[in-house]
Amino acid sequence: MQNDKPLVSVVIPTYNYGRFMPDAIDSILNQDFPQGEIEIIVVDDGSIDGTGEIIEEKYRDRVKYIYQENSGKAVAIRNGIEAAHGKYIFTLDADDIFLPGKIEKAVNIFENDNSIVYVSHPVIYWYADKNMKKQEKLPAKICGKKICGKDLVKFYYKRNKFFGLGSTISARAEAIKRIPINGKDIGYTIDEYLAMFLMEKGDAFFIEELLSLYRVHSKSYSIKKLKERARLDALARKFMLSLILASSFDEEIKALAILKAKIAELKLKEIKGIKSFFDIKDLWLHILSNRRLFGKDIFKIIKDYRILQRSMPVLAINLLRKSR
Repeated sequence: MQNDKPLVSVVIPTYNYGRFMPDAIDSILNQDFPQGEIEIIVVDDGSIDGTGEIIEEKYRDRVKYIYQENSGKAVAIRNGIEAAHGKYIFTLDADDIFLPGKIEKAVNIFENDNSIVYVSHPVIYWYADKNMKKQEKLPAKICGKKICGKDLVKFYYKRNKFFGLGSTISARAEAIKRIPINGKDIGYTIDEYLAMFLMEKGDAFFIEELLSLYRVHSKSYSIKKLKERARLDALARKFMLSLILASSFDEEIKALAILKAKIAELKLKEIKGIKSFFDIKDLWLHILSNRRLFGKDIFKIIKDYRILQRSMPVLAINLLRKSR
């Protein structure tokens, strides 16, 4: 039988997740999509746990392995996308798993409508430490139908919540390859960044089925690590904001992007203990000056962005954190 399926590429960024690599790669090899049309690209971000040896021993004839000096996930994703030859590109975090039918179902949607540049779906959260699984629930209004990408971004930003990130992202290659990725500036926001600027370029589609398993790890952050992450998040939001302001997104999305950047900066100041009355005043002035733009959603925005909590004195916020 003649194969009429397009070539697809799966990009797996990894850093010291060698122990999870067989699960991730095998979940691709077990897809019902023609294996000759699946390109697997592992981008190793300077691992020191023997990840390269695992790939060489078990998958050297099936996986394209790229090693880079430790530069972060964003750079790894960028290098994987640049190396990909597929018509469609999927991303898979090294500790996650594709469920059966994932690639076939996404490709069918792309092939049936050239305006769709981004396909995603809900996931199963696997709390490995507790051996417990939980199904993600997406709003019914965004599932099972084509949605204008910019409308979907607005839906997300009004609620301060993004769906369809990480190991659920699949994209038309010609669209995702046109998104500039500055790894140093994007940092932790790479998944949201890719999804957002894909949706600027066309339509999106959410499959209703659960098609990826997302492994949740228990983590313990020291104050030093929290401060560093907050610093990087603030820088990433500032960088993303500069691109959003220069984009074709409408004024409401741009105003919400400014709000997200202000909040990221405010969180950093909270951790440092230097948040001031003037910072809080600036936050509220931004919200009130855009009240006509936000319209009836303004109260939801205040709630979902936790503006009242951000307005609390640093001492009160620290007490709340300790009580959790």
